[in-house]
Amino acid sequence: MKSDYIKALLFSFIAVFAMSSCETEVDISAPYKRIPVVFGLLDLQEDTQFVMINRTFLGNGSALEFVEVEDSMLFDNVDARIYYGSGQNDFVQLDSIRINNKDLGGLFYAPSQRVYYALTSDFPSNVWDSDTNFQLRITADGNDISASAKLVDVWDNHPQGLLPSINQDVVTFASSQGYVSNFRFEWRTFQNAVKHQAFIEFNYTEQRTDGSEVPKVIRVPYANSDAISTDQTFNSFGKSGDFFYRYLGNNIDQDANVERRVFGSLNFVIYAAGTDYTTFLNVGDPVSSVGQERPRYSNIDGGEGIGVFSSRGRSNYVKRMAPVGQTTPTITELVEGEYTVDLCFCDPTVGSTFDCATRCQ
Repeated sequence: MKSDYIKALLFSFIAVFAMSSCETEVDISAPYKRIPVVFGLLDLQEDTQFVMINRTFLGNGSALEFVEVEDSMLFDNVDARIYYGSGQNDFVQLDSIRINNKDLGGLFYAPSQRVYYALTSDFPSNVWDSDTNFQLRITADGNDISASAKLVDVWDNHPQGLLPSINQDVVTFASSQGYVSNFRFEWRTFQNAVKHQAFIEFNYTEQRTDGSEVPKVIRVPYANSDAISTDQTFNSFGKSGDFFYRYLGNNIDQDANVERRVFGSLNFVIYAAGTDYTTFLNVGDPVSSVGQERPRYSNIDGGEGIGVFSSRGRSNYVKRMAPVGQTTPTITELVEGEYTVDLCFCDPTVGSTFDCATRCQ
């Protein structure tokens, strides 16, 4: 279960509360109903599809105490299925599983949590496309609810998915004249997706003073965009190439226990959210107006339930900063440039200008 699945639910759709005054007790609790609270995202790149199924709760006392007790938010009996066709048997049954890696930093019980899942391989392979209407049907302690979603269909490894600006294997942030003035990371909208986020993941390895080597990844944010049409080609604004080096310099700490850092590949990653998931995220954005009320969004139908069932996708393109064994201005800037010179980056290629065997001795 991915931690961002759980974080996305933490402050969403919980109905609680009983309060008392010092002298005169007033019960303001409404009649209690066990309303299902659902969060699930289909993702073709994952080998397992997860759905969280919890319930609202009510009690006398602090809600912050109740959310730390797992039983406050669990149904006794749950039947959950994902239908992929109109036939009576065109479904996959979800089983329950206990995960043990939930973030301890939230308000809700952790690190163990019950979720529901199905293996991606449990579905017929021909249903995983952008035309299939997946329907989630849940019966939880007698509550029947449903929701539908279409799959975000990514352009991964497709020649039309990435526009020519970084179609080459080698990416250039700097030239002999300085930083490139108009670096562009461009892509086409994914089918059934609206919100897109683009990152550049820089992979490197820390060689530490105790002789250990620690793989690291730093994610450099590039652009956010909401696309309207599934056929629309949209691109980010051009950036000066120094944005990459600035971000590394500001977000990689100088560490006396690190002797040098060996640079590796670049992953150009695009995350995309389906229509309902986009609305869910946008509704959860911070309120920017004093008079603005926060709306509530849910695409759970067919009964009393709240939450979101949608999809997301990810596309990944692996690039390099230089041909193997060659030193380029992009590499030189990483090693000797004003923003990253103190981070002791080096080239793993033996005999190169910035060979790790001689760098930062």
